[in-house]
Amino acid sequence: MGGCAGESFYWEWELTEFLWELAEFLYSEDDWEVRSALAQDANCPAELLALLAKDDNWEVRKAVAQNESCPAELLALLAQDEEWQVREAVAENANSPAEILAVLAEDKYLRVRKAVAGNTNGSIDLLALLAQDHDWEVRSAVAKNLNSPAEVLAVLAKDKEWYVRWKVAEHWHCPPETLAQLATDANDYVQEAALQHRQLPVRAVLENGSAAVVKNLFRHRKLSLAELAVLAKDEYWKVRKALATNASCPVEVLGVLVQDEDGWVRKAVAQNENCPAELLALLAQDEEWQVREVVAKRPDCPAEILAVLAEDKYPRVRKAVAENTNGSIDLLAPLAQDYDWEVRLAVAAKQNCPAEILVVLAEDKYLRVRQAVALQENCPVDVLLALANDQSWEVRLAVAQNPNCPAEGLAILAKDEDLSVRYAVAQNANCPAEILAGLAEDKHLYVCWAVLGNPNCPPEVLAKNEDWQVPSKVCKVVARRPDCPAAVLAVLAKDYDREVRLAVANNGSCPADVLALLAKDDDREVRLAVANNGNCRADALALLAKDEEWEVREAVAYNPNCSAEVLGLLAQDEEWDAEDEEWDAEVRRAVRFAVAKNPNCPADVLVVLAKDDDSDVREAVAKNPNCPVEILGLLAKDESLYVRKVVVENANCPVDLLVTLAKDDDWHVRQAVAKHPQCPPETLVQLATDPDPDVCQDALQHPQFPVRAVLENGSAAVVAALLRHRTFSLAELQWGLQGSHASLIQRHIQDQKTLTRDRQKEQNANCSIDLLMRAKSESCSIDLLARLAQDEHACVRQRVAWNPKCPDSVLAVLTRDPDVDVRKTVAQRPHCPATILAQLAMDKEWDVRWAVARNANCPIDLLARLAQDESAFVRQAVAEHPQCPPETLVQLAMDADLDVQKAALQHPQLPVRAVLENGSAAVVETLLRHRQLSFAELQVVLQGLYAALIQQHIQDQKTLTPLTWLQQVCHRKKSRMRCSFANIFRLRKP
Repeated sequence: MGGCAGESFYWEWELTEFLWELAEFLYSEDDWEVRSALAQDANCPAELLALLAKDDNWEVRKAVAQNESCPAELLALLAQDEEWQVREAVAENANSPAEILAVLAEDKYLRVRKAVAGNTNGSIDLLALLAQDHDWEVRSAVAKNLNSPAEVLAVLAKDKEWYVRWKVAEHWHCPPETLAQLATDANDYVQEAALQHRQLPVRAVLENGSAAVVKNLFRHRKLSLAELAVLAKDEYWKVRKALATNASCPVEVLGVLVQDEDGWVRKAVAQNENCPAELLALLAQDEEWQVREVVAKRPDCPAEILAVLAEDKYPRVRKAVAENTNGSIDLLAPLAQDYDWEVRLAVAAKQNCPAEILVVLAEDKYLRVRQAVALQENCPVDVLLALANDQSWEVRLAVAQNPNCPAEGLAILAKDEDLSVRYAVAQNANCPAEILAGLAEDKHLYVCWAVLGNPNCPPEVLAKNEDWQVPSKVCKVVARRPDCPAAVLAVLAKDYDREVRLAVANNGSCPADVLALLAKDDDREVRLAVANNGNCRADALALLAKDEEWEVREAVAYNPNCSAEVLGLLAQDEEWDAEDEEWDAEVRRAVRFAVAKNPNCPADVLVVLAKDDDSDVREAVAKNPNCPVEILGLLAKDESLYVRKVVVENANCPVDLLVTLAKDDDWHVRQAVAKHPQCPPETLVQLATDPDPDVCQDALQHPQFPVRAVLENGSAAVVAALLRHRTFSLAELQWGLQGSHASLIQRHIQDQKTLTRDRQKEQNANCSIDLLMRAKSESCSIDLLARLAQDEHACVRQRVAWNPKCPDSVLAVLTRDPDVDVRKTVAQRPHCPATILAQLAMDKEWDVRWAVARNANCPIDLLARLAQDESAFVRQAVAEHPQCPPETLVQLAMDADLDVQKAALQHPQLPVRAVLENGSAAVVETLLRHRQLSFAELQVVLQGLYAALIQQHIQDQKTLTPLTWLQQVCHRKKSRMRCSFANIFRLRKP
């Protein structure tokens, strides 16, 4: 006995006879999808699989090869199939023997070998062979195979492909020594997978791994406190040091390591960013000065510990204290008098070092200390002046480099005998012009060049330099100066370096004659810069208008100095010749577009461009502020809506043209008219009834819209639109109360008053948000819940009804609430008392009674009463209730509503026999259709009133043969999908 798709079957048959009938039927239908689904079924007999293994369709043969019940001899046959997909399926089959896999391991197709490599039935020798395959996907499949031995994984761990090594690191049985090797892999994915592996030898990695590997180990692997405690007592110092460097190392473990006998371990603890202050205090007294130095360098080291270390006997420790940004200013004074010059140097170089300490250090006998003082930006002026006369040139150089060095100090240093000092003065951005003028006469060229490159260099100094044989770097700086003399620019315009000439061409102060010279430059960028320069004369622009580069011609067309003749020439730009015709047209369009946008473009040229084939050019003409009215009239008829829209947006657009374009077919144009500041009132009234809502709204909100005239004498449509899109005061609305639309305006005033009241209610609701939160809080007191149950807002009362701490007395009050949602919420409470449910079961609203019927605690007598409710929804809820009594289900099984009847008939507690014996014919027929009944259940009522109906149902099920059923299934739409035939082959032996 078997069944499929919710139907019950009763049959017995001979297996062999049925199989041949089934095979004959399948091939007569010529439906390969059905045969493929049959071939995939695990219960398909071997005889039928043998027949399907010779099918003409390769997908059917593939389905046979995928069947785990396929015999070995069929798999051997399919392993030689001409289609690689079939052979791949054989290689993927979990029951394929090792000898078949050995044959497929030499297949020429990658996918087949990859499937063999992933099959767990492959022998160790076979996996070792495939581990040397030339394709990395095959090798990665071997690495994923759970049966791959350790020696194969060791070989693959050295694979050149990171993906293969990654899969080895993820292998469940990867040996520890291989994982230790992969933990140091260069690839992050491989290293992370190895470090997270359960079999990783952590101690070996800590002992031999680099600092980066150890850091990654602790980042990717969470070690327990017990494991860390064991590692903290490891016999090898490198393991303990690696543990001490771990940023996530617990304080308890650091407390153990701080007493380690090895100094490197204690130093690592001192470097740990999570080391607490109490451990730092212990390390500050360590016997090793390197450990104390590390403590002194920590930016989070407490000031009291730094004060102790400031008296350390080792200079390196005191120097670290002086360099620490967390140290107090009071520590600097004694350290400034330290006997070690490196300590004093650290104090002198400290940022924001107090002036009084700098005064003391300025007299230090070591030049490096005085040099550090001279470089301090907050160094006092008198100290800088004193150091400007220092005997060491390094100190004087530092003074010259200080941006706060006073002018008198720079004047002294400008006469220094050392070249580097004078060079530094010439480079100082605060150096006065008179000092630079003096340095311009220096005998060394480097100093002179530094003067010329200084932004404070006076123009007369620049003009004195005639030959300008200076580095290009200096020339570029000078050429960019807006106050650069014309003569200098003329010289630099002939410089060999294109960057210098380009800087001259970009200079806004460059004279016209120099630009005319650069207009003939060989470099394209230089000529382009000239064409963009606002000082370029018309004659130079006329020359550039014939340039071979289209970008240059485009820049000329944009230049406001371009003459009318040149613009007329560029408007017919035809000198460009490119291999790509499409690109050629685009280039010419760009030039004409630039001409049309030029504010000085003459009217005759605009007339020509107004007829251009390109719509962008015509749009630029329409946007030109100097476009004549007659051209705007011509463009107002353009086929492009964007051109017509730009015509409207032009400030010169006349009123008559606006009136014409207000009737345009496109709403974008009409909207532009409605936004135009000069749009006449009668046109705005016309646009107020536009079919497009945006046009209508813009017209009604126009400042020149005749509001009073429309309210008094306008059409009903315009008045209605005006009231909808514009806000009026009550005084303004009084204008139209005496007109023909008084009733419409009066109704609008009333609506506004109602809207005001609704907004006030909404504000009150928003004010009770805190009450909502308190009403649903379980910590709310009973007294407060009683008060909130009488709140004016229904949402607050609803939250009270759902509160699990709400007492029965409050619930009794809420059962009489005027809001239906509140009463419904009470009925939905999981532990609502029976007395309250009985009261709500008589509610006038059906959805409240429906909630009572769905409540899991609803009493049986209450369900019996609700089973007679006038609402079918309530009765259906009773029929679906898990505690509904059998006698009530029998009653509901005969209900007039089909949904109620179906719910009752499908209820697990329905007394089937009572329905079959006493129900109507329609109810019995519905029961047989919607519920699966066993043969024993049907036999009991064969002597009842509907014995004939039940006997016919049994006979129909017996006469449905498997082959007939299969024919029905195959002709359904769902047979085109993958369907299960398992029930066909669950045969009972005769």
